[in-house]
Amino acid sequence: MNESGTFRRMGHIMREKKSIWLIGAALLLGICLMLYGGDSGASRAPSGGTEQFLDTAALEAEVKELCERVRGVSDAAVMITLDTCAEQLYARNVKSTKSSDDSDERVEYVTTSDGLVPVGQVMPRIRGIAVVCGGGDDAAVKLRLTEMLCALFSVPASSVSIIGGK
Repeated sequence: MNESGTFRRMGHIMREKKSIWLIGAALLLGICLMLYGGDSGASRAPSGGTEQFLDTAALEAEVKELCERVRGVSDAAVMITLDTCAEQLYARNVKSTKSSDDSDERVEYVTTSDGLVPVGQVMPRIRGIAVVCGGGDDAAVKLRLTEMLCALFSVPASSVSIIGGK
């Protein structure tokens, strides 16, 4: 029996048995979710944990320096927590094959002799920022730092904590 005959026979069986049709639909939906997963032409691969730590440490050092330039702030210590780590996006091709009864898509990553082809990076989302500094108990200093950090990182004021230090 050829392939189109097999598909017709499967379609006939599925029409006769509603439960089999539902199982087939659920299976097809699962396959589609696995293939597409919300990506649009690129695939994400999480970076290593040490890279996340190094990026955060460098960012904290920059924010510390910036905070110490604000009038009324001295001896700042900064901690930034992230929701996710940075993710690298890689180029990929989606190849579609269509027949009269079925269609199929296959994802292939674009590679060169050097490996996968990077197309971008998704930066981590910041969960919260804490600053301990001299002058952090002053309401005006707290307001200036909070406004600066909220604007800089697009986080709500509730994600920023400024307190005075020794």
